[in-house]
Amino acid sequence: MSIANDNKIIDKSEDRSSKDAQKKAHMVKIRLLQKYLEMKADISVESFEKAMAFADKENCSLNLALENLKLIEPYNLLHYFSSFYNVRKINLKSYNIQKEYIDLIPKKIADEFRVIPIDKVGNNII
Repeated sequence: MSIANDNKIIDKSEDRSSKDAQKKAHMVKIRLLQKYLEMKADISVESFEKAMAFADKENCSLNLALENLKLIEPYNLLHYFSSFYNVRKINLKSYNIQKEYIDLIPKKIADEFRVIPIDKVGNNII
């Protein structure tokens, strides 16, 4: 095998290892969230697993699954997730979101990652 071919094999192996590590880290975060919701929201292991299965089947987010299955009220869900991920809650009604900010992020990406640009400061989208 040539060096170039060896490099491709190494690159593919490193890429696979990186994806495996990301998947493992994601699952650790999910299990931490599960424990957090068990303690704070009194969600049972069975209910959490049901929500995980629903999210997988419907190809939706876990928080949407928890809401659709009526396992947590929407306001409480926002509270628990914002606390767990250490992200501040905001009231979107209090923002005058300009169309030019919304146009900065393609709809497909905004939908996929569930982001709403509310402001722009220099080259930073908020």
